[in-house]
Amino acid sequence: MNYLNDLKVLYCTWFKPHSGGTHQERLESFYQYQAGAYDGFRSGLLHGRKPMLAALAARLSSTSTTTSSSSSSGGSSATTAQGDLVWVDMGGGTGYNIELMEELMSLEAFRRIYIVDLTPSLCQQARERVERRGWKNVEVVEADVCQFRLEEGGGDQKADLVTFSYSLSMIPPFHEAVDNAVSLLKPRSTSLLAVTDFYTSEKFDVPARQHGYATRTFWRSFFELDGISLGAERRQYLDHTCDTDYEYNDTGSIPYLPVVRPPFYVWIGRPKGVGSKRASERHNQPPRAKAGWGFPTTFIYSMTWEDPEVDSHVFKMQPDDVVLSLTSGGCNLLDLLLDGPKQVVGVDLNPAQNHLVELKAVAIRHLDFEDFWMMFGEGVHNQIEDLFMRRLSPFLSQEARQFWAQRLYYFHNGLYLYGAMGWNVYFMRVLGRLGMSSDLEALVDAPTLEDQCAIWENKLRWKLAYVAKLVDNPAWLWMFNGVPKNQMKLITDETTIPDYFLRVFDQIIRTSHLKTENYFYRVCLTGKYTKECCPRYLKKDNFLRLKNEHLVDRLVLRTDYFQNVLREGRYTKVILMDHLDWLEEPYVREFSKHLSKHVTDGGQLIWRSASTNPWYAKHIEACDFEVKKVSDSSSYMDRVNMYASFWTAFRAINHDAGYSSN
Repeated sequence: MNYLNDLKVLYCTWFKPHSGGTHQERLESFYQYQAGAYDGFRSGLLHGRKPMLAALAARLSSTSTTTSSSSSSGGSSATTAQGDLVWVDMGGGTGYNIELMEELMSLEAFRRIYIVDLTPSLCQQARERVERRGWKNVEVVEADVCQFRLEEGGGDQKADLVTFSYSLSMIPPFHEAVDNAVSLLKPRSTSLLAVTDFYTSEKFDVPARQHGYATRTFWRSFFELDGISLGAERRQYLDHTCDTDYEYNDTGSIPYLPVVRPPFYVWIGRPKGVGSKRASERHNQPPRAKAGWGFPTTFIYSMTWEDPEVDSHVFKMQPDDVVLSLTSGGCNLLDLLLDGPKQVVGVDLNPAQNHLVELKAVAIRHLDFEDFWMMFGEGVHNQIEDLFMRRLSPFLSQEARQFWAQRLYYFHNGLYLYGAMGWNVYFMRVLGRLGMSSDLEALVDAPTLEDQCAIWENKLRWKLAYVAKLVDNPAWLWMFNGVPKNQMKLITDETTIPDYFLRVFDQIIRTSHLKTENYFYRVCLTGKYTKECCPRYLKKDNFLRLKNEHLVDRLVLRTDYFQNVLREGRYTKVILMDHLDWLEEPYVREFSKHLSKHVTDGGQLIWRSASTNPWYAKHIEACDFEVKKVSDSSSYMDRVNMYASFWTAFRAINHDAGYSSN
């Protein structure tokens, strides 16, 4: 870092008087002395530039290799040919954005790039950069962005991309600037307007944008010293003028000023009426419920702890089915999509569970199979930072992006070492250090089921009997296995925790081959899957189906209470997992009434329980469901086998659902 240059910038920003009768003169007064030092200082201040450009590069790269329609106005579905893109960077300053974009995609995809700025000293820096970098398709235009026309440059009529990078907040007639930017865009679904800038919200704003009184007051006053306006009106006008495609809100540091972090945003929109989702639709989604006290800061389950093979056999999915399920690790949601329902809705009160599944869904859409396998099969990807910036974060929701940006180290150490299940993997490794390592390795890689049984009976069963006594602890069962007190009581009313533990593993080891079919326990013992032994969505053919047939687009994720989402729709199939084990009787009575009202005639429920005869089955039956036990712990149930019973229920056909929600 060049401290003398930084001091020069700080002096110009905070202390040097600014003068001028016109906007251009005031800008030149502000930038002239610091133009040569501009880029170095602002690389640590303008945190939204690279995320914006990465999001744009990800979108442009998906269209820049296909053939363009010959008409610039004919089809909203037209795409752009290789080397035929036109980009206008409004208020582009020194041209540093072009250099950043070159790190993310080839500039050969652009036929022409225009850097438009009103400040002579910054334009001079941009021309020197263009000359230094040898860019032949980049042109610097000294002009007012409100008045700029493409004919003033190289004769292009319309652009594919227009950007404002920390410039819109410094343009007083911002309505004119935005209107002009939109007028420059081709009327296509592939055309993009993008903005990143500092920002403060209104007093009452969209939840993802909302700032408190102190933040709004301090940062507006702070930036107004330099003629920068942080009010919400610019973003509101963007939402009014274009259909929002993507937005991201965050805070970033200021060099030499610890603690304080000004808010910034990234926003990408498309011309109205070309197929993108309107901002009003995005911003009027149901509010997210807040997770209750006691949830960890990350997910509990890195995989779903129910066997989807058995669920699929019981359900017999139909093309018009709408399925509601708890999210958990999402493996079963993706498995359900492969059976071809109309829609699968995943709901979880722990937002981290939905962040995990959202990452899987985005990775399916935008990664090739080998990268996807490394992330979720091996659980390790050595290039995860680059992959995340270029191909994943541009398509994640704001909450999911922030969650994963802080946890990319999961994919260096091993994804399945995190969450509550990760503690169990660590626990297995501790046992290995206590002299069980070779036996556990032999067990998980036993060539046949008979060999597996012999290792279990002769070497491991008696040792794990002592381990079962160690885990007979409420804190351990909740924090590391997701077993709450109500569910634990269901177990202890019928047996002891150690006996329950041994029953589970006796049946698993004697019936299910860990090496070839039981991926649940294999990943717990090894921290990863194999291509032979993994969930269905991790098989290459199924991954390609989810991607190419757009099956993953049928997935909807909600962070809310299960009952709230149940009450919003009508479902043909509902997967309760072990949800009812957790609940008190008054809630179950109410919940059963809502099931009767919101499960369609002939619709079906399935659930699992830690009890062989859960008390709440009678409440479901009383609400006009035909309840049937599918299996119980008297024999091997499925590859998880962790529950004591498995149930299904069918709602009566032509039943008059007259239940009130009160």
